[in-house]
Amino acid sequence: MLLNVRSEEDAPGRGGRALRRVALALVTILVLQVGAVVARFGPGRAGEFDASTRKMAEILFSPHFLYAFEATSILILAALVGAIALARKEP
Repeated sequence: MLLNVRSEEDAPGRGGRALRRVALALVTILVLQVGAVVARFGPGRAGEFDASTRKMAEILFSPHFLYAFEATSILILAALVGAIALARKEP
């Protein structure tokens, strides 16, 4: 959107396999993550699971996840600066 790139015509039969592989990898990762959550907080441990927003916020914003949040914010900022730098038109 920032680069004002014109749309390209897709070549027939090109890129379909790569897209399917990426989609399969993402679905596999999602299934593994859901499995991990179910194993951790599954039906057998229903008494231990606290689904309140306050408890979830305490877990996510605890020092345990601090570096993950900071690294993600730095990556998003770098991507934003890069997109703006690429979109800037030179006089």
